[in-house]
Amino acid sequence: MSIRMAVRSVLEDLMEKLRDEIIGCAVSTMNGLVISSAALPSVSSRLNSRRISKLGEIVSKMILGVKEEFRGMKIKSITIKGSKGYMISIAVNDILLLILTSEKPNLGLILNEIGSVSRRLKEMLER
Repeated sequence: MSIRMAVRSVLEDLMEKLRDEIIGCAVSTMNGLVISSAALPSVSSRLNSRRISKLGEIVSKMILGVKEEFRGMKIKSITIKGSKGYMISIAVNDILLLILTSEKPNLGLILNEIGSVSRRLKEMLER
């Protein structure tokens, strides 16, 4: 199985477990290249590769900017609250896990599950 398919499987599992909490998720490189994504049918047309790439670029610039500003401090996650939910980004080695939530998500449940997903992704990338 290719890395892209393996990542997609992890994202689909995440979508299934948190079906009431998240509306979409993706994994991208730090420069915005999308490795894989998954979304609810009502969102998939809005969660296209170009938009995910833009989000990845913005988040990676934020991470690099903070790293320089605070002398090498490593950012593990960034959470942005919007009018229709949150965007959560988690740095896993040299990739980003991006999560788009529903309007009123259970953030504790999401963060707990993200920890598990991050470990799975890290193991995949280290092979």
